[in-house]
Amino acid sequence: MATKKEIQWVSVNPTYISFDSLGMTVEGVLIDKDTINLNSRDVIRYTLEVEGIKSSFLATAQLERLLHDQELGTLLRITYNGTRKGGAFGEYKDFTVEYAS
Repeated sequence: MATKKEIQWVSVNPTYISFDSLGMTVEGVLIDKDTINLNSRDVIRYTLEVEGIKSSFLATAQLERLLHDQELGTLLRITYNGTRKGGAFGEYKDFTVEYAS
């Protein structure tokens, strides 16, 4: 008697990371960097592969500066440190970005 193989569906749509919890850390391989138009403004979107799932986030000015030189295929760890005062807009989200060497 043949056994029926259970099918497991995996989404190809990326999940979105909001970095809204203090200390939130995401580790994954950088697999894409592109520009999207959001509210008539170009914004950089990064995509990491996190445990086999594509996970995207929009770059703040600080994240863009920290990630600008990272090559696709780099293993990254991004930690949200909370909001800080300063910058042109008064408050900004602060991050620590590390890469595996």
